[in-house]
Formats: sequence, structure tokens, C-alpha cells
Amino acid sequence: MVPFSAPSPPASTGPTGPTGPTRSSERHLSVDALRGFALLGILVVNIEYLSQPIELGWNDYAGGFDQVVRGLVQTFATFKIFPIFAMLFGYGFQLQLDRASGDLKARYWRRMYGVIALGVLHAWFFFLGDILVMYGLVGLGAYAVRDWSTKKLLRAAAWVHGVATVFWLILGLLDGEKGESTASDFLLEAATTGSFLDVVLAQAVVWVPTALFLFAIQGPVVVASYLVGMAIGRTDWLSNPQAHRDLSGRALRWWPVGVAIAALASWLSVGPTALDTLSVGVHLIAVPLVAAGWVAAVVRLPAFAQRLLQPSGRMSLTSYLLESAIAAVIFMGYGFGLIGDLAPLEALGVALAIWAGLSVLSHLWMRVFRFGPFEWLLRSYSYLQKQPLRR
Repeated sequence: MVPFSAPSPPASTGPTGPTGPTRSSERHLSVDALRGFALLGILVVNIEYLSQPIELGWNDYAGGFDQVVRGLVQTFATFKIFPIFAMLFGYGFQLQLDRASGDLKARYWRRMYGVIALGVLHAWFFFLGDILVMYGLVGLGAYAVRDWSTKKLLRAAAWVHGVATVFWLILGLLDGEKGESTASDFLLEAATTGSFLDVVLAQAVVWVPTALFLFAIQGPVVVASYLVGMAIGRTDWLSNPQAHRDLSGRALRWWPVGVAIAALASWLSVGPTALDTLSVGVHLIAVPLVAAGWVAAVVRLPAFAQRLLQPSGRMSLTSYLLESAIAAVIFMGYGFGLIGDLAPLEALGVALAIWAGLSVLSHLWMRVFRFGPFEWLLRSYSYLQKQPLRR
């Protein structure tokens, strides 16, 4: 995910302190700010499939203005934001390795199992496009490579991402056609007129094939980003970004190149060519450049701006789940029933309002509590001990 030659930092030297939840004084402002920013990007991408039947998205919006909106979302956000979250997952894992005592394995595995369980429930209850299950599975596998050198982690990340990119480019060139998107009748009926239970049952039925499809496209990017995050966790690039402004500056200089490639990928998808499969491969070329550019831009924000993003970043799991839950109430038939009624720009306005509202809620919540509700639940399960919630 890093579009430049990175110096090889020293490998982790193992446990350096007592195990336990990260204290507020130990948190890294830029890391929390990145999570808060990524929550907006995730919702900007997901709102297409929350406001429309997930199998259709915005494909029926072929007007010029709608095409521009779709193209902008694809260029700047689609495929570009979830790698940041995956990188931060790997980063957090490396910090745990550096701080942990002998009980890390059991605790860490419980945490990943908890993430997977929340992801399954999230997919069944609210949003089929859940990515938590993928993060949890990759996190479990990452434990096996915890002792790899930094150079080996980065080399493996490059190979995984590179092979996936070449695969989708070749497949796209061989495919050459866009398949017609249609919504399953029972999914569409459940979403538009069904009860909450109808929606849950319908989404549970199609979850496995949907998850496998997402794994095929997103999985390699998540793996590569997670490995990069582990490598970055062995440095102070995110904990002390001011000391590495030359690095973030280099990422920002490459950012326009990535945006141009992503714009080409978007044109392949929403333009007259409509080459969706080839678009995936071209997007994957742009992912490291655009994602790294976003990271560099956020860590260069003034401290006061990062502090505005920090509370939502500190309870990013809760906010991610609530984004989908609120959107489901707005669009599903059991709620306000607006599914299929809003054009892309209108849906993006709803996404921005949801994110802004949850950001305000995060500020209020974190003044009183140490963790978000689901962060607290996951930590308590991971440590097999009820964690203190109130400050």
C-alpha cells in the first residue's frame, strides 16, 4: 500500500511491557483520526448498496450528472478506503505484539473470533457487503507470520497485491463484456416490503455466495494492507508523523498519478465501455497510490482537525455498525422505505448526514466513557474480564 521505497525498520524485539488495553495516553492521534476519516469513506462507498438493492447499486442511473457522481465515488473512494482500515488492523496487531505478555495468542484469537461473529451478524441484519469477517479471517492468518522480518512482510504484500492485479487485468481483457445486473426477487421483495425478520432471513440465505465474491475481489487487498500495517507498526511513521513529512510528501506527490489511474478505471466501469472486470484490475493498480495519499493527507492535518476526527476513530467499530443500522432503517421497507428512491448525490447527502451525526455522538460518548459500546464488548470478551467502561 506504500508507493515508495520504504526503509527497513528494525524487527520487533518482542514483549516490551505489560499486557492490557491501550490507555488513552498511549493512543496515537493520527491513527484515530485515520479511522474517523475512513468511516466517512466507507459509508460513501457503501451507501450505493444500502440505498439500492445490493445487486443493482447505481447501475440504473445513467444520466450525465449521475455518471459523474458515480465516477467521483469510484475514483476517490471505491477500493481506496477499506485498505486503510485493513492497514490499521495490521498496525494494531503489531502494537499488541510489542506490548503483550504470554497470553496474547488466546486473547488475540478471541478478538478475531469476536470480529468475525460481529461481521456475520452485521451482514445478516443490516448490510451484505460487510468486511469485518474478512478482517477477522486475515487477522487469524496474520498470527502465523508475526515473526517475519519487515522486509519479508512488505515483499509478501507486494506479491499478493501484484498477483491479484495481474489476475483481474487478464480476466478483464479476456472478458471484454459487462454482465447485466439483476436483483433477486426475494431479496428485492424483502428489502422493499418485508419485515425486519424477512430481511434477515433473505440476507442470511445469500450471505455465503456474496461473501465469497467479495473475498475474491477484496481479499488480496486486505491481506496486503494488513501486512503493510504490521510493517508500519514497527516504525513511528503513524505515531510521530511530523518526523516523516518527507515520506508523506512523497505519497502526496504520487497521489495525482493514482487518481488519474483510478479515474481511468472508473471510466471503464461507468462510461460507455462498461468493462467492469477490467475496471477492477485498473483500480487495483491505483489502490496503493490513492490510499497512501489519503493517509498522508490525514496525518498532515492540523492537530485540531485530527482531534475532531479522533472520537469517532476511537469507537470506529461501533460507528461502522451503526452506519449500516441507521441506513437500513432509512432505506429498508421495515423503516422509512426509501430504497431505490434517491439518486446518487441525494444518497451521498444522507451518508454525510449519518457520518456527521455519529461523529457528534462519538464526541459526547467519549467524554463519559472509555470505549464505544461494541469496543467495550469486544475487549471484555477478548480479556475474559469485564472492562471498566466509564471514565
